[in-house]
Formats: sequence, C-alpha cells, structure tokens
Amino acid sequence: MKEAKQLLFTYVVTALCVLVGVTCMATLDHESRAIALRQWGMAAIYMEAVISRI
Repeated sequence: MKEAKQLLFTYVVTALCVLVGVTCMATLDHESRAIALRQWGMAAIYMEAVISRI
C-alpha cells in the first residue's frame, strides 16, 4: 500500500509540473492557456500519452 501511495504522489507531482510548464509555454506562445490546460489536464487525468496539437 505504501508503494502505491508513493507512486500516486509522484504521478500527481509530475502532472502538476507538466501543467505549470504547459501554462508557461502557452503564455509565451500567446496561445490560450485555458485550452492548453484543458487538453493536458484531461490527458493527466486519463493518463493519455499522446497529445495532438490543434
């Protein structure tokens, strides 16, 4: 059980770091942060590995 909690914690921290990075990149590229966060957030929730860029 301890290992599962550690793995889940690591996943959540990594997902949050990715979301912060995506937000920064969207801001720098003058793209919609809301769209980027929605796409990457859903990918993090559903553990999708491939993100298609619109």
